[in-house]
Amino acid sequence: MNWNNNFKKKQILEANLEYNLPKQQLRFAAQVDFLNNYIYFAENTKPIQTAAKITYWNFFIQKDSKWKIWHWDNFIAYQFTNHKEILPLPALYLKTSLYAKFKLFKGNMKLSTGFDLRFNTAFKARAWNPIIAQFYVQNERTMKFTPMMDVFLSGKIKSVRFYVKLNYVNEGLFVKNNYKALDLPANGRTFSLGLSWRFFE
Repeated sequence: MNWNNNFKKKQILEANLEYNLPKQQLRFAAQVDFLNNYIYFAENTKPIQTAAKITYWNFFIQKDSKWKIWHWDNFIAYQFTNHKEILPLPALYLKTSLYAKFKLFKGNMKLSTGFDLRFNTAFKARAWNPIIAQFYVQNERTMKFTPMMDVFLSGKIKSVRFYVKLNYVNEGLFVKNNYKALDLPANGRTFSLGLSWRFFE
């Protein structure tokens, strides 16, 4: 598929407001974007530029807690737009992490272990077209999401860092397959590990 388009320059005006309470480990933020000449792939999978004045709002709260070696980090966001048919978004997104941080071998090794849990509400997500490798807007099917959990272990010994992680450990508990977008299957349960070693002169 080929197109010969003469689009205008996109215009984005963004404003942010943030408030932090360090002692309470609490953070509030709000963001608004004004999008003009927005370009997207329509239901016919062709790129178009809309004259609609799109406004996008995002609010989130982040609250972290600590008790001895235990840490509980929480993030919840609410977002909406005045043109869902052009810019579809989930209304709510949340992430929570529960983990322990401690030291071993006389404090020479620092370890963190726990889990992350992510979830967002249903919405008419964009679909995937593999021919053009692009996401396009569709307004017929609603995607429902299930919670996704990752389990991890990470550590540090001087300048050496490492981690092991089991992604989507709850695969098959609610649904058999997971889709990040319509017609685009995501990886199921996977295992990953990493190692970094910084050298100093």
